[in-house]
Amino acid sequence: MAPLLKPSDCIVLIVERDGDFDVEGRVDAGIAHGTRILKAAAVCGIPTFRAAQGTANVGVAPAAGNPLLPDPPHHSHSTKASAWADTPLGAALAASDRSSLLLGGYWLDECVTFTALNALAEGYDVYLLTDASPPLDVNERYTAILRLVQAGVVPTTTKQAIREWAADIADASQRGQLIAIL
Repeated sequence: MAPLLKPSDCIVLIVERDGDFDVEGRVDAGIAHGTRILKAAAVCGIPTFRAAQGTANVGVAPAAGNPLLPDPPHHSHSTKASAWADTPLGAALAASDRSSLLLGGYWLDECVTFTALNALAEGYDVYLLTDASPPLDVNERYTAILRLVQAGVVPTTTKQAIREWAADIADASQRGQLIAIL
């Protein structure tokens, strides 16, 4: 695992959960941070992906009005370890040939945790975007993060990831665009 995140090593994955938006206002902040990391990834040419995990309409693009950026490819995926690597999402991530997975989305204590653990099992260095990962149950946030850290996930924030990308970018214009996103 590199000491600083380098754009050339990174992929971004935002996990969406079908039908679970705007729970007690916690979603707005998560969406803002998810949007920020996707914009910064676009500046750096970092591959980005969205995945939906839910019971209804799995694999269907999110409903109109979802404030997440529509640009990343959209996949459905399973949180079961045995099936995860064989899904279109697992294949797409593997095809990127990058080792550092920045992960955020809904819900930290469910989908994000299982996705992170499966990605670790596949050999990715996983970075949890804590500010872009609201929990379904606020009382479970701390425990979910501790569980992931114990397993080898590195907690970070969208701003910290963008700062590290900016430190590695030689092009002053790109670096300026990243700083503006902060």
